[in-house]
Amino acid sequence: MKNLKKFGSLLLVMLTSYSCNSSISEESKKDSQQIVTYNGTDDLYEIESPTSPFARPKNAKIGFDVDGVLHTEVKYTLKDYYFHKRPAFETTGRNIRLKKEIDFLLSNGNTSSIVTHNPSVCKPENISNRENLFKENGLPSIPNRQVFCVASGTKKSVEINKQGLTLFYDDSPAVLAEVSANSPTTKLFMPLPKQQKVAHYFSDKKEPTKSISKCGVLIVDDSKPEKRFLLQLRSPSLQEWWNFPGGSCAYHENKHLNFDKQEFEDPITGAIREFDEEAGKFTSLKYELDQSKRLMVLQANDYLLFVVKLDKNYLDMRKFVPQDKFAWEVSTKVFNIPNSPGYRWFKLSECKKGAKVEGHNLGVTGDTCDMFRIYLDAF
Repeated sequence: MKNLKKFGSLLLVMLTSYSCNSSISEESKKDSQQIVTYNGTDDLYEIESPTSPFARPKNAKIGFDVDGVLHTEVKYTLKDYYFHKRPAFETTGRNIRLKKEIDFLLSNGNTSSIVTHNPSVCKPENISNRENLFKENGLPSIPNRQVFCVASGTKKSVEINKQGLTLFYDDSPAVLAEVSANSPTTKLFMPLPKQQKVAHYFSDKKEPTKSISKCGVLIVDDSKPEKRFLLQLRSPSLQEWWNFPGGSCAYHENKHLNFDKQEFEDPITGAIREFDEEAGKFTSLKYELDQSKRLMVLQANDYLLFVVKLDKNYLDMRKFVPQDKFAWEVSTKVFNIPNSPGYRWFKLSECKKGAKVEGHNLGVTGDTCDMFRIYLDAF
């Protein structure tokens, strides 16, 4: 039993690569001078095979959540939900990238429905405001029969299956995991309200029993014929194994924060913060999302992996160096990226359960690659 507990503790350390001082740090002066346009289109207009996991549908029934999707004024909770910070009808904050998505979907003959946990959307006195909300997002007038306000605590997958929706957009990891498990034929997207982006979403098809407490970032490039995946080697004190840059975030961090004062961290923000601590000394990842060629979120129970595809030529000039106070987490061994201690480009075929690279194990990193290989390969 003692050995089992010791193994469990070790596994937790390996999976989280916990930062002893992982609170949200102030941005550098250089970061504050950079501009985020929130206007990238990533893979929206790429031509995909209809069988591709990343293809958008044509002439299909599609659905949207409201809070965090059709508007961005939301707050985060410990249950991995976003709730409206202000009523949806009182703000003009829209996800610019999502509006492009809606325009594209409507141009391909798709018809829209709304499935939300926000009861105010269905109140008769809010019909006019609701129509304005739809219009500001580029949506047409949606008939009442296609607007569904499901009770809090009710599974959205029930209504999604009933209406035969083949595509659904929701910002909540908890909701997306539930829909993924119970509506397996519905493609899912995760709009990112704070980053104003849209990511493909996939899970391990199990409803999570815990809120997200660990997250990471996987940087992928567009190398031909095989894409490259960036992994870092953990320091000797963290068992020297290959891992996605990341650590403890969201639930683990939020337990100690004041929600009334909006001191909170959503999983994507947490993943970006952890990446910046371990690999973003010179450039914050959030300023590179406009250049992303595709975004994806992979969720395995309480672990979330944010996958970002960028141009190879750009990445060849990019340095991945930890912030000084977090350098202890990364091995001082130098591999094939100049001035970047502990990092190495991998092929997907190298990332698998039981694998060793440069004499070091991939551990649970290999398990994650195996679990989501079909999506990583197509990414």
